[in-house]
Amino acid sequence: MPQEIALIDLAVSINFDCKPKSGIYEPAKKLSQHILNKSWSPIIFKDNRRLESNFLYSDWAILDYENGSTLEEARNTFCDCIHLIGTTKSHTKEAHRFRVCIPWSERITDLATFKYNQTRFIEDHDTDAQCKDGARFYFPCTTIYSANIEGFRVDVKPPPKAEEIVKNYTVESTGFSQLVNFFMKNKMNLGDRNKRVYQVAKDLLRIGLDKQVVGQIILRSPTYRDNIEIPPSLKTEITDTINSAWRSLNNG
Repeated sequence: MPQEIALIDLAVSINFDCKPKSGIYEPAKKLSQHILNKSWSPIIFKDNRRLESNFLYSDWAILDYENGSTLEEARNTFCDCIHLIGTTKSHTKEAHRFRVCIPWSERITDLATFKYNQTRFIEDHDTDAQCKDGARFYFPCTTIYSANIEGFRVDVKPPPKAEEIVKNYTVESTGFSQLVNFFMKNKMNLGDRNKRVYQVAKDLLRIGLDKQVVGQIILRSPTYRDNIEIPPSLKTEITDTINSAWRSLNNG
């Protein structure tokens, strides 16, 4: 197995300067060399320790394709972007498996912004959700299929504030409120209720909502005891179920 490159060295090797200049091909060339020979991460970590809590910054957006799309389709999709597209170990002629690397429009310097934008990018292209992990690393690609040193980058947008999400998605007329009501309304026995909470929480977490926000959406949903205040014991039980859904997603 190729040796993992020191992350501090990787930071110098793969990062495009945010201001375009002559010689920009050299960093792209270095990235292509590294992803063919080294395990690597698009994230730079404090003290060179690969933990979400040590997230410092990221200059790269990553997609892993395992959904039936082809390399040619991906090259056409990202032809107007700066990109590197490399095949992964499980790639075959019959089933294309590959990775797309595109720089962010600006450096991302906090974990929440990274996860929000990486999740948006993943959902736009229906690719592997595990790439939103704030401590993600990647094994080497087997070949470089396509490289482009000019073009667009992936836009970075600020994540919505938690209170804005709750406000938008606990109103009865919104899609999330209807979803929660559909799965959890009526009088359900203990086991069924927890199962519904778990399913809804996992779906909301998958689309990138914060765990705390998911809890507020579910607890504010008018589905329990005809809007009577939820007792503390039930609130604790619901919170524990949401935490279980969160752990399940983060542990793969």
